[in-house]
Amino acid sequence: GLLRCAVCGAAMSPSYAAKRGKRFSYYVCQSMVRRGAKSCPGSRVSAGAVEAAVIDQIRALGSNRDLLDATLAAAREQAATRDTTADADLAALDARGQALATRQTRLVEAIERGGDSSALATRLTAVETELREVATRADALRAEQQAKTPVAVDEHALRAAMAAFSGLWGAMASHEQARALRLLVEGIRFDARAGSLEIDFHDAAIRLLAKE
Repeated sequence: GLLRCAVCGAAMSPSYAAKRGKRFSYYVCQSMVRRGAKSCPGSRVSAGAVEAAVIDQIRALGSNRDLLDATLAAAREQAATRDTTADADLAALDARGQALATRQTRLVEAIERGGDSSALATRLTAVETELREVATRADALRAEQQAKTPVAVDEHALRAAMAAFSGLWGAMASHEQARALRLLVEGIRFDARAGSLEIDFHDAAIRLLAKE
C-alpha cells in the first residue's frame, strides 16, 4: 500500500479492533506486528484520521503553489530530455538497413545477369530476412520513442485545473476518488513519534489527472 511507517520504513497495513460491539479500524506498522511493540513503539494510527488527512491535502491541491511549480518544472525537464542511447541505437539500425538494402539490390542484379542462381538466391533470402528483422526493430524503437514523447503543458490550463480541483474532488464518486488517489499520491508516511502525516505527490500529479 501507499502508507508506510516514518520511524522504521516498514509498510503499515489495515487492521481493526472490536470493543463494546463497535469496530475500530486502524493502520499498524508491520515491524510492530512481526517483532512486537518494542521494535517500533506506538506505530498505530486510526484509519479515519489517516484518510481524512489525505483527503484534506488532496482538496487543498488547488491552492498548493509549490505543487504547481514542481509540476511545471517536471514537465519542462521531461520535455528537454532525450534518450540519447535510443537515438544511437536507431541510427545504427538505419545504417544497417541501408547496407542490407544495397546488398539486396546487388544480389538481385547478379541473379538477373545469370550468376549462380541457387547460391545467390540463398544469400538473397538471408539478406531479406535480416532486412525485415532490422526494419521491425527500428519500427518498434521509433514507436517506443514516440510513446515517450512528452506532451507540452499549457501553464494556464494547468493553473485552471488546479484551481478547480477542490470542487472536482467533491463531485467524484468513491471509485473515481480511489483512481485519482493512485494517480496523485506516490507515498504516505506516518510518524508516530511526532504524530504527523506526510504525503508525497507525484511530480506531475495534476498533469496526469488532467490528461486522464
